[in-house]
Amino acid sequence: MATALALPLALTACSKRSDETTVKAETAAPSGSAPGQHLILSVSEGLQAPKELLGTLLVQQGAGTSVELPWVQSVKREAPSGFEHLAVLAFADGASLEAWRSVHATQLVAPLSLKQAQVLTKSAANASGSASAMFKISYYSLVAPVPKFQEWVDGYLTKYLEAQRSKGILTSYVMYLEDRGRALLVLEYPDAATEQSAEPIKEKLSEELAASDPVYAQLMPLKEELRTTQSWTLAVPVTQTGS
Repeated sequence: MATALALPLALTACSKRSDETTVKAETAAPSGSAPGQHLILSVSEGLQAPKELLGTLLVQQGAGTSVELPWVQSVKREAPSGFEHLAVLAFADGASLEAWRSVHATQLVAPLSLKQAQVLTKSAANASGSASAMFKISYYSLVAPVPKFQEWVDGYLTKYLEAQRSKGILTSYVMYLEDRGRALLVLEYPDAATEQSAEPIKEKLSEELAASDPVYAQLMPLKEELRTTQSWTLAVPVTQTGS
């Protein structure tokens, strides 16, 4: 999907010094799916980037490149939120990724950060691109080996998120694993009202899953042993920010 993005007027040019600092993507090296085929683009919390930069990076794509998450902006004002702006690109292979980086080499500058990542779990659909969507986005630091964490993702988290998607609570979901053991969970709700009213429904769904699935029940209480929360925030597509 290659659509023009409306971006906040508050985004202004970063300093000359930042413009001259090229950002290099960090290579993911965990086990599992092929590394380097997903690229997480972000602007750190409290920093700003030229609107032309953000728009061009997603609109000008090459073959084998797709937008998995259009630009979203954090709307939580309690630090840390983890980012100011965030987007994710997917690539068919490593060659597609390198071709994209080559085309945009002069634009990959601070305050933009790039992280290569792999997918731990994902809904069938990417983020919808709906202007009314509400996202909950969390960063986690893994405190368990990746294979053990993946077992928890497969046996518990994916089942929990898929149950929510089937009930219309979630539109899409995806969890990425960056290098150095940091995970990124992106949940898309149809709108703010659904996100705000979801907790009682989610609790009931989890109880039903635990009653019918012994693996789910066994893995459910382990999350605090496997990862710690670094940050979380609510975020909206940039078209909601008044630009």
